[in-house]
Amino acid sequence: MIILAKPWRNGVAYVPVPAGRVPDATLLAWMRQYSTATGTPFLFNLEGRPRGYGSPEFQMDILDKASQGEPLLPGLNPRPGGPCKLVSQEV
Repeated sequence: MIILAKPWRNGVAYVPVPAGRVPDATLLAWMRQYSTATGTPFLFNLEGRPRGYGSPEFQMDILDKASQGEPLLPGLNPRPGGPCKLVSQEV
């Protein structure tokens, strides 16, 4: 994976980009734990759909942008196919 740091509010959101394979369960568990521990959100694609871990504010920002067809984070192209499926950071 290549992990991009994209601006979000006064911090960053991480965007893992597959470099030959899709995220597996171990990586997804690590991303969720890291997001919960640090408050840093993640936005990623799984099964062709955008997904995310992060605070309720992050999830609402992403959902609003997805529903309006806007880039989800600065420098990311919006993707067609409906709203994101956002994943709660609660374990």
